[in-house]
Amino acid sequence: MKTIKPIYLLILAAAITAATHMRFGFGILIFLEAIPVLFYLDRTNGWRSKALLFAFLILGWTLATLKIVSAPIPWFIAFGYGLPLATTRFASYLAFASFPNSKKAHWVFPALMMLGEWLQSSLTPFGSWGSAAYTQINNIVWVQILSIGGLWILSFGIYFTSYQIFDGIRNGFAKSHLTKIAIPIVLLSIFGTVRLTWADNTEYASLSVATVGTNSTIGGPELPSTEIRRQNQVKIFDRMRKASEAGSKLVVWTEGATGILPEEEADFQTQVAQLTDSLNITAMVSYVILLSTEPFFYENKYIIIDSEGSIQSTYLKHEPVPGEPCTKGVEPHTLYQMDDVSLGGAICYDLDFPSLAREISKMGADVVAVPSSDWRGIDPIHTQMAGMRAIEGGFSLIRSTRWGLSATVDPYGRVIGQLSDFNSEDKILVSSVPKKGNSTIYSLLGDWVILVGFVLLVFEFWKAKSRPE
Repeated sequence: MKTIKPIYLLILAAAITAATHMRFGFGILIFLEAIPVLFYLDRTNGWRSKALLFAFLILGWTLATLKIVSAPIPWFIAFGYGLPLATTRFASYLAFASFPNSKKAHWVFPALMMLGEWLQSSLTPFGSWGSAAYTQINNIVWVQILSIGGLWILSFGIYFTSYQIFDGIRNGFAKSHLTKIAIPIVLLSIFGTVRLTWADNTEYASLSVATVGTNSTIGGPELPSTEIRRQNQVKIFDRMRKASEAGSKLVVWTEGATGILPEEEADFQTQVAQLTDSLNITAMVSYVILLSTEPFFYENKYIIIDSEGSIQSTYLKHEPVPGEPCTKGVEPHTLYQMDDVSLGGAICYDLDFPSLAREISKMGADVVAVPSSDWRGIDPIHTQMAGMRAIEGGFSLIRSTRWGLSATVDPYGRVIGQLSDFNSEDKILVSSVPKKGNSTIYSLLGDWVILVGFVLLVFEFWKAKSRPE
């Protein structure tokens, strides 16, 4: 790469980014993604070169996001997400360029990239999308490290390894490079294998649960006719009966399973309560309430109704998708004690924010149910992303998904059962999940990895400023 023209380095960087992330991503390429950019920063200077880098980062992330765009999502949404994802990465690269002579560059670079991901997740409405850790979503062994430090510790390890490869290409590979490349890989493999082996040899009591789908296609701004909505609700009720007959004690609806008007809510809740009482089941019932059509605005919520027909919890979506015209929930999370199981909940996009899921796990959630609604383009990656929250928090996950993949996941991120909404007329997934969760270092200590990285960066910045000119 030393002889490649700078513009070709940028083209290569954009191509690798597009090929690595989102749907149809080649996860192994994440170890190469930063290398063309690092060589570009090594060989160029000035604001024009930085502006050009920013433009190509936008291109790469827009192309990556375009892979998850499908009907009914418009194509320009790819740029709407590509721009902020590129911005956080550009900020990290720009910050790294201010440490050109740091002897700790192999620590500084991954710390800056990790910190950029964390800031995006903590301060913007785009959550953890684009995290390097998500490229390993199918590597069940490596992702066990999330139980220690969340997404961020895996991203740090990825970028640490990437920098070693870059430095080896630039200066010639030495034993130290090969050792530093091997260490993270070996540690990730050993830790994950031991943790999964321990889980395989652990007995646990189980809870029978079910996800029930919907035939509803509501998307606004108008609701379907009263009769169409009634027919849809009848079908969902019938699926609840079938789930009960199969032994399910907890039934979870999809996000937006039905739509109602404000004046219909009380009667609707009464019908569901009578059904849960008669079936002796607990249900997480998710629906939208149309508040206005001009402007289009609604409530996106769920209620938990117990086996005696009493409403135990009401929850409004805390993290609406950017541009989603719904009321933002602000109430504290609560757990419902279902026999000897602590049940938590969230709605779809909420779980793209690790801090929100950690808040639920800190309370001691054993099982977290998540009514969701996707589309073809993010199926199944969005469900797989949610599964990583289960590893971080040590809880079982029930994700009931409209227009996507419904799945039940154990506290180690292993899929127990799954069902695509596109491939099933019954739209019922019955599974048995562990009744009890397990404590994780991440759920207890939170983003300690970020704190360590921040302290390292402050120290290096102080050293750089105090160094004689």
